[in-house]
Amino acid sequence: FTPSAGSVTITINPANPNLFRDFDTEFLATLGHELHHSLRFDGPGYGSTLRAALVSEGLACRFETELRTGAGPFYATALSKDQLDEMYKLAQPELDSQTYNHFDWFFGSYARKIPRFAGYSLGFSLVEAHMKKTGLSASGLWNSGAEQFFQNE
Repeated sequence: FTPSAGSVTITINPANPNLFRDFDTEFLATLGHELHHSLRFDGPGYGSTLRAALVSEGLACRFETELRTGAGPFYATALSKDQLDEMYKLAQPELDSQTYNHFDWFFGSYARKIPRFAGYSLGFSLVEAHMKKTGLSASGLWNSGAEQFFQNE
């Protein structure tokens, strides 16, 4: 969890029997994800709209991918192409809302038919498209405003 620039909290449960199964990879990737958020807080910030949250999480997940040597986190690759298209359409009316439901978009809502991790996966996909268009990496885009990722929609 990253509440502000320069502050990252990572909770580790030493009683978890799987703690060391992928610790080297997962700890570095998790730390990188949160440090990317921390760095963004010194730039455009996390953001208060769904649009900004999608970009902030998408960038952090893409930075994780740089640290994992190409393998995206499971929660950022949870949706199929058809689901991504459907969620993008559903998100349109809420993109600039400051009262969007963050929990629904990032952890799912049965009532709203939003699958678990939709926000992470949608952000990951949006950032990937922008990276391909610009040739920049997530680490190189840390200071980019969210609107840049939605140009030429």
